[in-house]
Amino acid sequence: MQTLWEHNPDPNLHVYLVYDNVDSHTLSLAAGHLHSFLPGLSFLQASPKPLTGFPVSGHGSVAAYFRLLLPAMLPMSVERFYLC
Repeated sequence: MQTLWEHNPDPNLHVYLVYDNVDSHTLSLAAGHLHSFLPGLSFLQASPKPLTGFPVSGHGSVAAYFRLLLPAMLPMSVERFYLC
């Protein structure tokens, strides 16, 4: 994410970090580090519940399915997003 910021130093850049199973200590450490160089950062906790029963294999992971849920997870003001 530091490289993202270095190549796109836009003060309006806002990064949404989507996670599902991360402990609060790790989130706190990540927030402290990322807020040191990103002007806008939000953490979004994704629930795997809507994905119950979806096939998970070498090509389809829960993380891949979370990408399908992004339009519903992100604020309506977000016009476009890039996956990293």
